[in-house]
Amino acid sequence: MGVGGWRGLGRSWWATLRAASRPPVTVAWPAEREEPVSTARGSIAIDSRKCDDSQACVRACPTGCLQATAAGLRLDRAACISCGLCVEACPTGAVSWSAVDELAATTPDGLVVDVERADPPGAPTADPA
Repeated sequence: MGVGGWRGLGRSWWATLRAASRPPVTVAWPAEREEPVSTARGSIAIDSRKCDDSQACVRACPTGCLQATAAGLRLDRAACISCGLCVEACPTGAVSWSAVDELAATTPDGLVVDVERADPPGAPTADPA
């Protein structure tokens, strides 16, 4: 190795030592958790009690991750690009942003959320007692 090679190696070692002496940039997740910034969107949430079945959110979704099913709505979080068009299109506010930002699954099916249709607003509800 020539003089230039040793010099480059010394520079890289020096840069490594400087970086190692600085405090870490990340946290030891999940033991520690940083709060997201105030402008963070999180993920899509669906409140079936507010849904009017207009399917405006389904039509607005550019990726098709939000689909109407016989039982309600299906959200594929793996396909969602968090564009927010479904949130804007929903006339009743049933589709909104949630604070949940930790979305992990061991399989792609673990990211699919089925939201069953609730009774329409104002409909009588059964007493759970």
